Amino acid sequence: MTSDEYTSLRSVIRTALGPSNPELFNLVTAVAGLLTAVAYADQEIDDAEAAFLKNSLTRIESINAESALAIYEVVEKGAVRISTSFLPRFTRLLVDSAPVATRIEVLSVLVEMAAADGKIELEERNLLRNITNALGLSQAMYNQIQETYRHLLDFGN
Repeated sequence: MTSDEYTSLRSVIRTALGPSNPELFNLVTAVAGLLTAVAYADQEIDDAEAAFLKNSLTRIESINAESALAIYEVVEKGAVRISTSFLPRFTRLLVDSAPVATRIEVLSVLVEMAAADGKIELEERNLLRNITNALGLSQAMYNQIQETYRHLLDFGN
């Protein structure tokens, strides 16, 4: 994701939200980026992950299906850079603007994203653990959330 693509992401989110508060704008930007990073942890975004990402965005206030698709199209094109260069930016947005309860909720959705394709692979678990730390949350919290999906943990890697 080039800075132009990052600008495009911010622009499509701003269009979707209209004149909203900065906290919501930061939340949507961070969630879209983090969902993309988790979906792309195995180097591809499959159909189940794409559907989950778009559906997750529509769960956020003011994001309809059309806006979710527009956001998805931008992040899907920039998935490689989102998964690497921009990940710290997205976690920082949440740490700076979201209370702990919201960060826990986001982590829960990220674990759901990892499980969307029917298994949680090693790459996804490693990324989720790193995101957990970057969000200022404990590994115990991550383990508690992951426990719901224990049957999907892929230890073949």
